[in-house]
Amino acid sequence: MTNYGKIDYLWFDGCIPENIDGDETLKILKEIQPEIIFNNRLGNPYDIKCCEQTISPAEPGQDWEACMTLNGNWGYHAGDSRWKDAASVIEMLLTCAEDGGNLLLNIGPYADGTIPEQSLKILEEAGDWIARNRESISHSERHPFSWNCTARPITAKGNKVYLHFINDPQGSFCWAEIKNKVLSAKLLCDGTPIKFEQKDDRLFLKDIPCPIPDSPATTVVLELDGKPEAQIQQTTFWIPE
Repeated sequence: MTNYGKIDYLWFDGCIPENIDGDETLKILKEIQPEIIFNNRLGNPYDIKCCEQTISPAEPGQDWEACMTLNGNWGYHAGDSRWKDAASVIEMLLTCAEDGGNLLLNIGPYADGTIPEQSLKILEEAGDWIARNRESISHSERHPFSWNCTARPITAKGNKVYLHFINDPQGSFCWAEIKNKVLSAKLLCDGTPIKFEQKDDRLFLKDIPCPIPDSPATTVVLELDGKPEAQIQQTTFWIPE
């Protein structure tokens, strides 16, 4: 039997043929190479959950990735002009990062391996923003906070929280979810300090530049007194007799 060396990763694609037992196949492969890493396309057990053309986070503790395209096709298609813009790519990346996931972005090159001009334009625009805001993405962690319609997506790392303003807060923002004491707030793109005040269970960010200066998403980094903790909100419902 030819020895082709150690295989660390095996990413299955497509559907399982009817005559193949996926679970049994994975069991055999694990016996051959116990440390190999699988995705979830063949059966159980798997190591990484993959989702295509949708962002569907895995449960905490489970590695996952979203596989997305720049237009509507996985490979090059001369008739497909449904390009996503740089803002959409950045939002996809941040949405994956806030739940501890990876973004796999398919760019569909020409047959000779060169990249379509429209793809290059999108990637360069998104890359410029990422270069200024890399700290909020690289090695980020899941955060304990819920969804809000202004400062989202949210990422966290160590004792820092990164609020990404895709929607312009129009100069101010009130957040009632953070339990920690906030030590400082600033724009990530250039370090400009942001005025803030904590009052009871609320954090008020004030005098945020308007319009937001780092389109398509302006990142405000909060330095905290410890690992981010969420404020548990008590909701009271009144039911008439």
